[in-house]
Amino acid sequence: MQIEVSTPILLFTLNFTNMGQTTRNLKIMTGVVAGFLLLTLAGTFYYWDRSRDIAREKVRVEQQANALLLGQSRDIDNLNKKISAAGKEKTSLTTEVDQLNESLDERNSRLAALNANYRSAASALTRYKDSMQLEHSAWEDQTKKWTEENLSFVNRNTALDNELTLLRDQIQKMVPASVLTVDGFRVKAVKHNNKETAKAKKVHTLMISFQVPAYFTLSGSQEVYLSLTDLGGNSLLTPLRTVTVVTPDGEKLIPVHAVKTVDFNQKPQQTGFNLETEDEIKPGLYRASVYTQEGYLGAVEFGFRDSFWFF
Repeated sequence: MQIEVSTPILLFTLNFTNMGQTTRNLKIMTGVVAGFLLLTLAGTFYYWDRSRDIAREKVRVEQQANALLLGQSRDIDNLNKKISAAGKEKTSLTTEVDQLNESLDERNSRLAALNANYRSAASALTRYKDSMQLEHSAWEDQTKKWTEENLSFVNRNTALDNELTLLRDQIQKMVPASVLTVDGFRVKAVKHNNKETAKAKKVHTLMISFQVPAYFTLSGSQEVYLSLTDLGGNSLLTPLRTVTVVTPDGEKLIPVHAVKTVDFNQKPQQTGFNLETEDEIKPGLYRASVYTQEGYLGAVEFGFRDSFWFF
């Protein structure tokens, strides 16, 4: 059975059918859009959350980086300070090295000069040594010659001593001991300024010396008396004392003006008296006689003149 449907109903039915289909499509689209929106929102939230984590991480990283940069900056500053200090130390060390080099150069120069002086001195010493060896050889030859000459002199001196002893014995046998006297008398008068004078008023010190000859017979240490008189036997100066001595003419009382101990074992010898004059000496001729307690040793005459205004 064929059913006929009218057009309006058909259209309505078709439209209704289409509307249902459209509604379903809209629902689908809405679901899709909602899902997309949900996905978009989820993605946006995820991105936002991720971005926030990234930002926090970025901040943390930046903070770490800043901390590292600050630490590195401090390290760099410290390194720069150390480099600067090292540079200054290097400069100081360079200066010290330069000074040491200058000192070494100066020392090397001095060593070179010392070496040159040493070589020169060594050469001079070598020449001196050679010269001294030659002189030593010549000296040995001369010493040998002198030794031989000295031995000859010793032998001659021994012979002369023997001859002197023989002559002394002969003299003692031939001449009485009382006749033998000292010799080589010398009288010197000096002023206050130690200049020699012959003026009576200027005399300050009398120096009377004599020689004890080798043949003299006296021996041992004995006191020797100096007696100063004029030719009439009157004392020239105030005497220290008077003593009695033995002379060839017998005992004699003499004025003593000076005393000295003489060792007659030492012969020959030069001895004498230095006598300061406290009394004024008058012009005239005088005699200086020398005695021991047991004998007359000898005498010498001397004189002083008067002083004149023109000399």
